[in-house]
Amino acid sequence: MQNAEQQQMNQGNAEGAKKVKISFEEFRKLSFMIISIMKDFERSGEENVRQGDIVDRMVQKIELEGTER
Repeated sequence: MQNAEQQQMNQGNAEGAKKVKISFEEFRKLSFMIISIMKDFERSGEENVRQGDIVDRMVQKIELEGTER
């Protein structure tokens, strides 16, 4: 039963997902941003951080960078 649900979720993700090509520099920038955000959570004492929390913080930082330009 669980395999059928996982296959259905994967199929839904594959249909809605688009492949995006980024340069190595963009990849590197995003990687460092993730590390920085994880360190921020660690410094604040949060241990069980959800992936969604990291993504939300990344989006906030990217939006902030966009408004500063």
